[in-house]
Amino acid sequence: ALTRVATKKSVIPLVQALEDPERRVRYTAMQALAHLPTADWFEVAIDSENAQRVMRALVAAKHRRELLESRLILNTISRLVSQAPETLEDQLDLLRVVGLFQESITNDPNTKALVSRYLIDRFPSGNEDLRWEQARLLGALRVSEAIPALLDQLESQSDGVRQFHLASALSLMEGGWYQDHSARLLQWL
Repeated sequence: ALTRVATKKSVIPLVQALEDPERRVRYTAMQALAHLPTADWFEVAIDSENAQRVMRALVAAKHRRELLESRLILNTISRLVSQAPETLEDQLDLLRVVGLFQESITNDPNTKALVSRYLIDRFPSGNEDLRWEQARLLGALRVSEAIPALLDQLESQSDGVRQFHLASALSLMEGGWYQDHSARLLQWL
């Protein structure tokens, strides 16, 4: 009901619901918060060690389409990356949040370096879903240091869809190509 009735009285219960163990409850609370002015709840929501609460607050703010201070967003993402979530769900959600804010991240060299290091250090994940998101972000953020690892994955992959995904990530790289990288990609093609 709170997704349809915007009231400031609902802020605290909705922010608390961003931490609910049930994903559907967290999602619904996020959608309800997106109906309230971001200034009424955002700083309260991100003032937490709970990664789900912070990530959901970022997504709700993005859905709200109200401009937030770029530094606040980047600091929040940097804090999430530095905490390095442990659960598979939190890791996937973090990568998806990074994707939502990739333009802001790309425009800030410090945050981009931190996120790039986080991705490189964990690629390739043993989990297919994580590996998919990692490859997508390595390409989207143009992390050229990942070219050798992406090539390794491309050469060892037999699934055509996954090969195309990895090749797409590689196609976004603007620099960092060495002759042996180019030769490997040409050989694969």
